[in-house]
Amino acid sequence: MKKWGIHILIWGAYILIEYLANYFHYSRESQTLLWVNILLYLPAIMLSTYFVGSYLVPRFLLKGKNLVFALGIMGVLLFVFFSRYYLSVGLFSWAEERSIRLPFSKITKNVIKDYSIIALATCILIINDWKEIVKKMRAVEKTNAELELALLLNKLQPHFLFNTFNNIYSLIRKDAQKGAEALLQLSSVLEYIVYLKPAEKVAIQTELEVVRQYVQLQKLKYGVQLDYQECLDDRLMPASIPSLVLLSLVENAFKHGHKVNGHFLLKISIKAQAEGMEIAVQNGYKGAPSQNGTNRGNQNLLDRLSIFYGQKASLDYSIQDQSFITRISIPKDEVFSRNHR
Repeated sequence: MKKWGIHILIWGAYILIEYLANYFHYSRESQTLLWVNILLYLPAIMLSTYFVGSYLVPRFLLKGKNLVFALGIMGVLLFVFFSRYYLSVGLFSWAEERSIRLPFSKITKNVIKDYSIIALATCILIINDWKEIVKKMRAVEKTNAELELALLLNKLQPHFLFNTFNNIYSLIRKDAQKGAEALLQLSSVLEYIVYLKPAEKVAIQTELEVVRQYVQLQKLKYGVQLDYQECLDDRLMPASIPSLVLLSLVENAFKHGHKVNGHFLLKISIKAQAEGMEIAVQNGYKGAPSQNGTNRGNQNLLDRLSIFYGQKASLDYSIQDQSFITRISIPKDEVFSRNHR
């Protein structure tokens, strides 16, 4: 209905412009003749417009067949010219009740105006069609992005489960009661993951609660050796981040981190910066940087950030005092996006 409305608006405007442009050239008694002239010629100009916009442009111009397109335009020009000439001659001969011949110069002026209208109407139709194409392309891009996110999550979740079940299995062999507690902790974390939508953002506070449950799960393994710290800016807790970003960082820190001086350090820092927000996860470090930073989990995380933020967000690493620090920077205009649950 909306598309038809544009067509009706275009041709309604054409009729109005034609009437106003010729109003003073017709006497009051000849107003009926003016309307007959406009409506009689309307099918010819409509046919020319749709032929150019719906056939010549997509079939030849958009495919780079410029010569064929130019020949088609010349054909339309001849059609417009002779349509205007013979319809005008016939109409005025009928009105005057005698044979009339019109000078080509008079017809040419009208044809130039007609062709301008055809060009304008064609441009409007092309722009409208292009908007529809862009809308469909964006829908496809969104679908592709969601599919890509789903694939990335499918890679992340088995990775997370594999490591956690290994830890629980080892724990059960040592202490059945602690193993049962670990399974309860894991069920809470799994519930969070299972009901996530791939393209969903969550509030930091929401994901942080799950992270704390996960840390408690790991504490059953490490006991007092786990040194868990938080340095949080409370103002940022409602801020949005892609789901599983913080949990992925923490899970990766446990996977690749090391004990230093008998303790396993895990520190989460979330703070505001002039350009946005920084999320940092710090863990104990021993060995080459490749053992911590260039793993599949962080690559998946980087891919997810690029889907949500393009090139505006960044993921980088640094080594400081036997600690490996992973940092995510999110631009200010994305920090308090409302697309979260």
